[in-house]
Amino acid sequence: MNNLYILLTKRIILNYYRFNKRESFSIKSVGKGCKAMTSLMVVGADHLGNIQDKLKTFGFEDIVHVDGRKVQVVKRSIPDHVDLILVLTDYINHNLAKVIKQKAKECNKPVYYCKRSWSSIQQTLSRV
Repeated sequence: MNNLYILLTKRIILNYYRFNKRESFSIKSVGKGCKAMTSLMVVGADHLGNIQDKLKTFGFEDIVHVDGRKVQVVKRSIPDHVDLILVLTDYINHNLAKVIKQKAKECNKPVYYCKRSWSSIQQTLSRV
């Protein structure tokens, strides 16, 4: 519970400085080994467009994108440095969604589902 509180506090501070002060501000670590969620794996959609830039302003530094079109994508593993997984449900096949969910469960990574629109992504990430 304490680590969750620290992560949420860091997220609030980071968003305040990014949106209100318009300056670059980064919080890497606070306390004993607790780090902010800075890497994100996006599964689905052919290309992200402006979403990748908006995710960076939301606080994610490393964004790994995996499109859901090709059959071979199912065989890819989840990188170790990824903190959370975001599945865009409008552009993904059912088998890939099932495999990602299973692999994330094995790695103890949180998975969030939303549509490709920025408003849906922002709403989902605000609950993190």
